[in-house]
Amino acid sequence: MFDDDRPLFTQHPEREGDPALGATFGTATDGATVVVVARGELDLATRDSMRVVLTPLEGDVVIDLRSVTFLDSGAIGVLVHTRNRLLGAGGDLRLREPQPFIRRSLQIVGLADWIES
Repeated sequence: MFDDDRPLFTQHPEREGDPALGATFGTATDGATVVVVARGELDLATRDSMRVVLTPLEGDVVIDLRSVTFLDSGAIGVLVHTRNRLLGAGGDLRLREPQPFIRRSLQIVGLADWIES
């Protein structure tokens, strides 16, 4: 879907995290699916920014985790809440390309089936 030589996402300043807090977010569309590209550390300090990005989204959402360097339980909680909300409205949330250590964390907490193959 993405070519590494072009921008990964269209920036939406009203939906981005503060880089000083350790995470940034951008969105792109892939047909009817919204792709959220997350970068940096997703933790207690950035979970509110993450929530601001994810709350207005509807339908099918994919979160691209390839550039995420840390994921804690606070961020996982936001993911779980978002997926539950989307499923209740007929959508879904999937996770794309987590780093091996992020993938392992997701497996440990039982979210491995959310990862796209």
